[in-house]
Amino acid sequence: MISNCLKRHQPGFINLLEHFSKNFSTASKHHEFDNFHAYTFPKKQKLNCFVAMKNTHMIKLAVAIQSILERFGNNVYFDKSVVDGLEDCNYKPDKSKPPVSQSSFVPFEFHHEKEIDMAITIGGDGTILWAAQKFKNRTMPPLFAINRGRIGYMCNFALPEFEAQLVDVLTKISKGETVLLEYYPRLQCTIKNDPYLIPKKYIAVNEFMVDRGASSRILKAEIKLNQGVPLFSFEGDGILISTPLGSTAYNLSSGGPIVYPHIPAMTIVPMAPKFASRGPVVLPIDFEIEIDIKADSKVYGWIASDGENRIELHRSSQLLIKRSDYDVPFIIGNYDSPLARWRAKTKFILERD
Repeated sequence: MISNCLKRHQPGFINLLEHFSKNFSTASKHHEFDNFHAYTFPKKQKLNCFVAMKNTHMIKLAVAIQSILERFGNNVYFDKSVVDGLEDCNYKPDKSKPPVSQSSFVPFEFHHEKEIDMAITIGGDGTILWAAQKFKNRTMPPLFAINRGRIGYMCNFALPEFEAQLVDVLTKISKGETVLLEYYPRLQCTIKNDPYLIPKKYIAVNEFMVDRGASSRILKAEIKLNQGVPLFSFEGDGILISTPLGSTAYNLSSGGPIVYPHIPAMTIVPMAPKFASRGPVVLPIDFEIEIDIKADSKVYGWIASDGENRIELHRSSQLLIKRSDYDVPFIIGNYDSPLARWRAKTKFILERD
């Protein structure tokens, strides 16, 4: 039981404790057991599939994937930059395989966002983050992530098995069977009180970073929780707000903790704080974090989502960060032990010299 003395002298902190104690069991139960869903794709003649890759070096893989998708009667869209790149490099498909004309590489446009039923990424984690930015206004379509990057922490499929696994998934979809999805939360940020910016929501899978930019001077900010409960004042290089999925990324490099991905939490990590006592903080995922750039800050500051979309802030800007309504669902092959899969993916981190 919380003592009356604490309630009297630390009301803001006690409000947080009471909120956490009331909601933790419900939240953890919901997220731990609700992370996995047996999903049935919409019954339609053709699925709309988005294939994402950041360059044309893996065009042969893209053609193979397109061929598989079209074999099942689906529509396929590529990012416009890839389509333009194919035209620039005058790609010619292998004559021993069914012909694929350049005109069949249909560019993904903004208005396709709501229409896409399935996404496939070819690359690593960076490609997933890049592709997720295409779906800011909805839950990302079920994602079949193929690892062709260096680490591929978020990727569930790899060469050479992915073709058979993709065919298996598409066969289940065509028969109306369920496909197993694993959901991960995203964060959203709204910028307010900035006379030079229109209020707008930004989305991140891994983290939001608020930093001092190219300036050598320190950033000053005030961190609050849940509509005004003070957490701490900050002076330093910047602040990271990360999801559990992003805890092995910039968060870890900045001294933050590795968070098991099914724990309903997010982390605040001060970057090179002036006062060493400003350490990492782990909070429930349903908290709202407010970052106020102080009026006497030496620099304006910048914000970036997943290392992209850097936006300059101004003194007295207010950032409101909370869990997004739009998660990222990953297609997984089998319901094996989530702990075993997570341990295998973090092996390179936990066992490196």
